[in-house]
Parts: sequence; C-alpha cells; structure tokens
Amino acid sequence: MARKSGDRRPPISPARRHFMAIVAAGTGRLSTIAISSSLLAGLKVKDANALGIFPRGNPKDRGDSRGGPNHNCFGRGTLIRTADGETPVEDLPIGALVITTNGALPVKWVGRKTIRRNASASWHPSVMPVRVSRSAIDDQTPQRDLYLSQEHSLLIDSVLIPAKHLVNGSSITFDDDAMMSETIEYFCVDLDTHEVIFAEGTAAESFQYRGGPIAWDNIGDYQDLYGSEHKVMPAFAPLCRYSGGRAEARGLLRLAASRFVDMRDPIQIAYGRIAARAMAIAA
Repeated sequence: MARKSGDRRPPISPARRHFMAIVAAGTGRLSTIAISSSLLAGLKVKDANALGIFPRGNPKDRGDSRGGPNHNCFGRGTLIRTADGETPVEDLPIGALVITTNGALPVKWVGRKTIRRNASASWHPSVMPVRVSRSAIDDQTPQRDLYLSQEHSLLIDSVLIPAKHLVNGSSITFDDDAMMSETIEYFCVDLDTHEVIFAEGTAAESFQYRGGPIAWDNIGDYQDLYGSEHKVMPAFAPLCRYSGGRAEARGLLRLAASRFVDMRDPIQIAYGRIAARAMAIAA
C-alpha cells in the first residue's frame, strides 16, 4: 500500500541507526579504497594473509594505562565451566578440571594482570575490555555478559576471532564503565595446551604462550612451581584477524565484491550475523 504524503515514518531504533551509520561509513571508505584497489591487488602477500589470517607476534604487555595486554584474558568474575560447575576465573585452583572442547583438562595456572591508570591520565583505547552482551551470539550465548581483553579470541565457525573485531556498538561493545576505574584486572587460564574453554557459556580460547616474556603479576609464583621455561603452544584453531590498514582494506574490498560473489572473510561473516541479530532484537 502506498504511503500517504501526511503519514509519518516509524521511528528508527538506536540499534538500527547505529548499524546504518556503520554501513554508511563503510561505503565512504570503500570509495576511497576503490581508487587504490589496483595498487593493493599488486601487493605480493601470502594467501593466508590475503584471507585475513595472521600469526600472532610476541606480546608487548604494558603494566599501565598506555597500553593493554595482547594476551587472551578474561575480566574478574568471569564464570568458567568446570567439572564441578561454574567458577569465577580468579578462584580457579591449580588442577581444577575445566571443560574444553577436548574434554575436562586440568588448570596449570591462572595468570593475573592488573593495569593501573594514573590519576591525571586517561586509559589507552587498547586497554578497554570488550563486553559481549548476554545472548549476543545466539539465544544461549553468552549466558551472562562476558568481559574480556580485546585480543581474546572466541571460537566462531571453527576459527578464532579476536573480540575487538566483533564490536558492533550494540550487542558487543567496549566497556565504557571501565573508563572510570583506576584499575583493570585481567586473568589468563593456562593449560598444558592451547584449548577452547567455556566462559559464561561462550567458546573462548585459553591462554596461548607464543614466546617472549610473560607479564603476569604472579609470574614469580608460577616460576617457583614450574621454573622459567614455558613451551610455545600450537594454536587450537586458525586465528583470523586484521593486522594493519592493508589487511582491513583488503577485507573491505572483499566485502564490496560480495555484492556479486560471496568473498567475505570469516570475520565479516561472523560480524554480519551478530550485528544483524542485534539489530533484529532491538527493532
């Protein structure tokens, strides 16, 4: 039925308005990227890099507000599924059996990192935790709001995707409440191998050691038990992430081309599905 000239359009929900803004911003960026697409096409990159899958480099943790941990960490109070029920991450004892996709496995250590903000300074953006709202991923996941570091990956569609790449401003956001805090605490669940555990019911990676120093506050206690050696852990699943502007540009080019043939990478597929779910719930 045709709309009468005097009819008013229904109001647009905040979530829909935010989603439309993201699309509009992406369209503007695509017009710029299209100009340089021929240059990007000429770049000689490995196939894995072109797909958006990159190896993780050594972490460069900072114990202050200028930079956050690149490790995969949970916020205080995150409930981890164990053989004896849900347990806050900070209360997991050594030897506790956590439920993984490979069965129940014992906790080797829980690393703790406290980042402090100077009273006269603001938090560096990379420090802010990501909040994955209850039911953001599906009807049952997460079971409660999940807080984790930006580089902490979730297992989605059989690949690991850092939480920061899934932020949509609605169901997955940066934790604004942390902006007012003087300290931010992170906890790493260390097993003998890199695994996927369940945090607030969400499939998320355990700690993965990739070489270099470990900046846990309680690293001394760890070394008293296990010594200074910490073996490098192969990744449980492929890590899909954007590394720098060129990788993001290639992703946007794939997204534009997907209007004709679906060339989206795993991040774009997961992001689109989660953002569409958020928009539908808010409508």
